[in-house]
Amino acid sequence: MNEKITTTPPIYVGASGPQTREMTGELADGWVPYVHSLSNYEKLLKDIKKGVETSRRKISDLDLVANIPVLITQDENDSRKKKIGRSLAIRLLLERNTLRDLGWNEEIPNEFSQSDMIVNESISKKLEQEADKIPSEITEQIAAIGKPSEIIEVLENYKKMGAKNFLIKFLGPITTDDLKKFNSEIIQIMKNA
Repeated sequence: MNEKITTTPPIYVGASGPQTREMTGELADGWVPYVHSLSNYEKLLKDIKKGVETSRRKISDLDLVANIPVLITQDENDSRKKKIGRSLAIRLLLERNTLRDLGWNEEIPNEFSQSDMIVNESISKKLEQEADKIPSEITEQIAAIGKPSEIIEVLENYKKMGAKNFLIKFLGPITTDDLKKFNSEIIQIMKNA
């Protein structure tokens, strides 16, 4: 006789506000932040830990994810770095708390609020115009950009803060060779470290 074994799939929450992060820590199986940097990941994690404490769970019971845009470059002057700036800036505009945490004090139009936004051509144009104002020194903080050793350093720093999983979004066009390079020069090195 075959017994059917059912398991409930884990629930991961993409919480971006303090209250939802606390609820995530209290009730969810994992946390997937939308936009963050090394400098504010730990701050965001404090809300998760509050929720964990409320429910008397251990932080180790929760799968913590670092959501990291990645661009493997050849050198400092890689032309692809300039092309991805707007994409990173738009992410930051949609996650204004992280943008503020990174020191951006300019006015952010309310129409860019994720919960209220209706995406249309005019909003897209406005997002691009606002995004172009944000300098690369800010936008590149939410990504791992550089040679494989530099990307490994970023990933290792997230691991030290508690990230157990990485959600990687490759920036720009990606090739099979890029994926092979990421595997051989980053993943395999980290596994063997």
